[in-house]
Amino acid sequence: GSVDALTISNAVLTGADAAQFSISNMPASVAANATASFTINFDGQGSGDKVAVLTISNNDASEGEYIINIHAVAGTLSSEPTA
Repeated sequence: GSVDALTISNAVLTGADAAQFSISNMPASVAANATASFTINFDGQGSGDKVAVLTISNNDASEGEYIINIHAVAGTLSSEPTA
């Protein structure tokens, strides 16, 4: 395998409820054999299921874009998960 850093060129939220989600702390790159974290924030409007898709574009020729499906629940019946 390669020992090059993963360069993140773009991170985009799309989908029906994408405006209710935001991304913070997205790294510009991740060193080889390292890990990195970022945060997906949710500001649920209304109530019910909310969905979005996070697409992360990068320089990984063997994997292409990373696609993460996001699901959240908004409203008075929802609760914040515990760690």
